[in-house]
Amino acid sequence: YDTDASPLTHVYRTGARVHLSLVSDGGVGAKVSVFCAPTADQSAVTEFKAHYGESVFAGAVSVDLTGLEPGVEYLFYAVAENFKDTVRLDAKTFTTVAADAKLTFRVDGLSETARGDGFSWAHATSLAEALAVAVDGDEIRVKAGLYELPGELALANISNLVIRGGYAGEGDARGGETVLSGGKDSAAMHRIFRVEGSSVLFDTLSFA
Repeated sequence: YDTDASPLTHVYRTGARVHLSLVSDGGVGAKVSVFCAPTADQSAVTEFKAHYGESVFAGAVSVDLTGLEPGVEYLFYAVAENFKDTVRLDAKTFTTVAADAKLTFRVDGLSETARGDGFSWAHATSLAEALAVAVDGDEIRVKAGLYELPGELALANISNLVIRGGYAGEGDARGGETVLSGGKDSAAMHRIFRVEGSSVLFDTLSFA
């Protein structure tokens, strides 16, 4: 694991991300997988393969665990294997977020950290990723700045979502302007949001 104490990020309602560090043993790649099962039923194990099951060489490796159930404790462990050896790391546990929990995501357009799950400004995420995992009643806080979006953002069948702008990037402090721009090159690129069957509150955001 990249950090033994806390190798997990992006622990949401139905998914999580495991971070690993693969050390080279002379230029030979290894296939990396994470095995995950509910702690209460460890026979129901699922294998999640890094890089679509292809060999991985030295460096950081992230494996997304998907299709999980909300509010469930899971056990997981990582395995790296090549023709020379097989290494299995110690099992660890985590619990997915409960279905009725309300989450707050922090968005910083300049953030490129691999650990950007949005739960803090230090690990801010992108607006697109926050929208992809947000559900009814969640809140998205966007740091002040200009966000030039590559295309429209879609929202469908979500209720009482709040998207607030103007945050300074520290705690709850607000200051500055958050501008979401759809681009000026074509009319098709100029739509910012496509909202269908949803109720969304936009607070302190400018659209350009």
